[in-house]
Amino acid sequence: MAHAYQLSEDALDDLSEQISHHLGHLYDTHPRQAESVDLCETFEVWMLGAHRLAAGAKAGSDLMQLAKSTKHLHHQIKQDGKPLCSAASSEEEAGSPQLSKMSLSPLVEKIDRAIDWLDHHSKLQDDPLVRLLVVPAYHVKAFWLVGEARSESRVVIIDAPAQFQNLPLLKILSSREFIAALLKEKQVVGIYE
Repeated sequence: MAHAYQLSEDALDDLSEQISHHLGHLYDTHPRQAESVDLCETFEVWMLGAHRLAAGAKAGSDLMQLAKSTKHLHHQIKQDGKPLCSAASSEEEAGSPQLSKMSLSPLVEKIDRAIDWLDHHSKLQDDPLVRLLVVPAYHVKAFWLVGEARSESRVVIIDAPAQFQNLPLLKILSSREFIAALLKEKQVVGIYE
């Protein structure tokens, strides 16, 4: 079973207050009356830049040597148990996240599906920390599974452009397989239909 980033109870309370204050601003009118709006999973956001990707592939590096922390957190927010929106925060002080944005996006549901897949279908034998990995040059979002007992991290792709043929969604890849598959695709430039 995998696990997400854990915030302290105080940090969760502070962040929940910030989110509830801004939740109504996401809608032209107030959302329907909900039984509950919950701050759910939280993921550290890491980025893999195109330059580091190319250099790391030549050296045979793992994502541990290539990805960089953005110092931001991604939060899933659910209404009555269903994905509603996401929030992003930054930790200006250790353990004290400050809300930086909220978003209504199809990515929220894709992340929720990936969480469900990890929890029920992935058959993980260890308990890796799950990070959200973004690869801007390829418009790819993935879960990055970092386990202390493994010498190589793993990746589960959440979202990728439809034209990419080498990046299967919801399949566990080693980080080296993921890097190799990314490099078989062209970086995204312009708009695809």
